[in-house]
Amino acid sequence: MEPNQTQTPETQVAPSHRSFGPIIGIGVIIIALIVGALYFWGGAITKNDEAGLAPLSSSDDLDSIESDLMMSTDLEFDFSDIEKELAE
Repeated sequence: MEPNQTQTPETQVAPSHRSFGPIIGIGVIIIALIVGALYFWGGAITKNDEAGLAPLSSSDDLDSIESDLMMSTDLEFDFSDIEKELAE
């Protein structure tokens, strides 16, 4: 080799190394957002369900129980048979 001639080192291509850390981090954040949204959505549904209920009396006499049953709109029950049996 001649002294005036410079040597160029061979350029080595480093193998590409892909990190999965950011992908896992994004996945954890998305799951946390979904769980949080479901938690608040469930709380809103429960709040709406409780708001629709009529207040019940704490008395255990027959008239109070009957009035509580009549005020409950979510019950689909035919009370006519019971009233016939009670009237007998």
